Amino acid sequence: MSDIWKSWTEVKKICAGKKVVLFGRSDDWVPKTILKLEYVKEKYIVDSNPAYTGSPLKGLTVYLPDKLHEENKGDFYIIITAGPYQSVVDQLVEMGFTPGVDFCCTPEIKDWGLLQEIREYEQNIIVACSDYSEKGKKRYSSMGGGIYVCNTLKSDLEKVIPGHFRQLTRVEDKIYVVEFVEKKIYVLSDKLEVLKILDIERPGSGEREKPNACGIAYHPGKQWIFVANAGSDTINIYDRKDFNLLHKIHFSGKFNLIGDGQHHINDICIAEDTLYVSYFSLSGNWKRGILDGGISEFDVNNITGGSTPVVSGLWMPHSVEYLEGNLCYVNSMRGELYIGNQKYDGKFPGLMRGLAFDDRFYYVGQSEDMYMSRLFGVSDNIMVNAGVYLFDVSTKVSRFYSFPFIMNVHDILILD
Repeated sequence: MSDIWKSWTEVKKICAGKKVVLFGRSDDWVPKTILKLEYVKEKYIVDSNPAYTGSPLKGLTVYLPDKLHEENKGDFYIIITAGPYQSVVDQLVEMGFTPGVDFCCTPEIKDWGLLQEIREYEQNIIVACSDYSEKGKKRYSSMGGGIYVCNTLKSDLEKVIPGHFRQLTRVEDKIYVVEFVEKKIYVLSDKLEVLKILDIERPGSGEREKPNACGIAYHPGKQWIFVANAGSDTINIYDRKDFNLLHKIHFSGKFNLIGDGQHHINDICIAEDTLYVSYFSLSGNWKRGILDGGISEFDVNNITGGSTPVVSGLWMPHSVEYLEGNLCYVNSMRGELYIGNQKYDGKFPGLMRGLAFDDRFYYVGQSEDMYMSRLFGVSDNIMVNAGVYLFDVSTKVSRFYSFPFIMNVHDILILD
């Protein structure tokens, strides 16, 4: 409820010529608040505890909240000065007062309020993990790969489906996710039940897909499923109804010349009739240490027309998403979150991969970094924990949910 948070400049404008009522007889917040209200001639305190009634604080008389009904609504403004502010907000709304219009919290507790909100915030996040369960594998972890659910309030991680999963996408009321080792697409219900498993490599097709499928996206208008493959730098387009392969987009001609992926295309997303794809190297030289990464676009209505670069200068980017009308992505090696491309909106100390938004907070995934030496001399703090950050983009405040028994967070999605 953002309306309850005002700056002191806003409070001064609102309270000009009005009486001010402080709700909550707090020995901490009342003294700090009245120091900023010297321009207000009339003010008093209300508190629901009858023991405080008639007991002045800093020269202000204390009444029960019923006192508010004796006032003309437009003649006064209420400033909450109670630590447990949410219960006061609920009480005032029940009494017929409107947040922001009739009351707000004292700006003195805004930091405390944000901390409380984040600490008590509950969200269920789907985590796609691509780890191996076999010891000796490069991406081994004790819990292994799979589809997990993290509850932010409990700060736990529950494994729901075993496998080696990468990008997730919503397809109406279902979730499609890439299983790159099996070369399959798992179709899940909104309760994360496996409904069906689709073959990326069609039986009898005569084609051998490189076992490195990564990204997945859905175009609702055309009913097309797009699957990006980093091993061949191709994007397959399937009909959603029967999952027949309709088209294959080659990012460039290098695969046909060399026989292996050279751009490392990875995650993809759809924004109206545009397909966006992130990659490690536009020139196709990432295996030679040239990491000229970025994001390019394809016109879904002209899939043979080639791609156009839209973002450049990125270092192993992932998680391109279209959120709130903005193209968003993570510059993975530099730990940067971009909402648009003018400047980064958040910076984190690890290898970032996975991005989601729930209309209040952004969620950014972090994996253990196998290539930390690349950051020596570049980063002042190289964090190697896997987990997810809850991130408030306006204040840059975050909370980290650590996953110590997995290695890779490849993608995340809000569980509705």
